[in-house]
Parts: sequence; structure tokens; C-alpha cells
Amino acid sequence: MWFTRYKDCRLNGGSLKTLALQYDRKEHYTTVLERWSSANRWVQRIEAYRLFLENEKEQAQLERIRDLNSSHSKPGTVLQNILAAWLSSNRDTFETMKPETALCFFEAGARVERLAVSSILGGDQT
Repeated sequence: MWFTRYKDCRLNGGSLKTLALQYDRKEHYTTVLERWSSANRWVQRIEAYRLFLENEKEQAQLERIRDLNSSHSKPGTVLQNILAAWLSSNRDTFETMKPETALCFFEAGARVERLAVSSILGGDQT
């Protein structure tokens, strides 16, 4: 019970003394808590738990970034596909497209896709 209390207190910046006072224990009760803490490696266990929480948070953030990059690469591919369709078929739908517009589609699509894929792979985003 005291370890759990100390863990919560420590994760919020508190100390054994803070904990003792928080639960209306006399100041000398800190000595008892220090003995328990030392014998049961409270500080090391709490540090390991804190690192675990940070790792979980970092993994969630990385997954979110991967998802965003993946979704951002799709519009780039679509823009390039529009250009490819125009170049290969030149059907009525794309007949009115000017070459400058086609070039813009290709450049924008390639840039968006390259940035997204580069981010996924952890490369340079330039």
C-alpha cells in the first residue's frame, strides 16, 4: 500500500517526507518509509515504471506519425495518377489540362509522397 502511495507521490514530484505528511504521519515516520523503500528498491522500481510510461507514450506518438505520413502519401500518389491518366489516355476529362498544370500535379504529388515516405522510413525530409 505504501509503495503504491509513494509511486503516485513520486511521479508527481513528491518525496517520502511529502508522503508521510500527506497521510498525517509524524515526520519521523519518514525513517520507516526510507527503510521500506531501501529494502524493496522503491526508487528503482518507480524509475523503471516511469521509463515504461515514457516509452509507451513515445510509441503511441510514433504510431500516430506513421499513420499521418501514410495518409499523406496517398494524395501524392493520386495527383501523380491523375497526371499519368492524362498523359496516357488524353481523354475528354483531362483534355483541357494545360502542360503547366500537369507539371504542377506531378511535382506536388511527388513532393507530398516523397516527404511522407521519407518520414515513414526515418530519412531526410528535404
